[in-house]
Amino acid sequence: MKKLDLSSTTIAYLVIITLAALAIIVAGILPSYRSISAIKQRIAEKQLEIERQEALFPLFMTLVKDVQKKIPEGFAVPKNDQVAPRELSQLENIFLQMAKYHHLRLKEVLPDTQSYLEESKLLKIELAFSGHFEDIRQLLYRICGWPYLVDIERLTLQPEESGILQLRLRIALRQHE
Repeated sequence: MKKLDLSSTTIAYLVIITLAALAIIVAGILPSYRSISAIKQRIAEKQLEIERQEALFPLFMTLVKDVQKKIPEGFAVPKNDQVAPRELSQLENIFLQMAKYHHLRLKEVLPDTQSYLEESKLLKIELAFSGHFEDIRQLLYRICGWPYLVDIERLTLQPEESGILQLRLRIALRQHE
């Protein structure tokens, strides 16, 4: 029987090779484990989102049915109208009068010329007012009652000074053809 001659350098080489192999195995497994954990977390989030959607779906269907109901007789609904060309030339004056009526300060009226020139049939306007919250609220009620208002695309309220707020909004109005 032969006796194995293992010197200290041979043992050191074996230990280094074994450690290198373990490091390679760990380096391959650890990222996979992390990505699997991330995938499991995303799956759990999506399942929670699906559960929420399933819980809200009956409410959504109820709302859809309510919207599809006929409007009762005698109920006033503003008709979809269009901004007349004469009103387009007077936009700043109209908004200035509205601001004064609601005790607000008109800071900016910027019609989007690109939307006016396009065939989108919408005129988009950037507006800025400043004043107290209740006055701004009344102005918004009035704007929302316009028959030619299509959309309020953006609305921001920012505090300016004590009790004064700045309202910035972008509205889309139906243009006269």
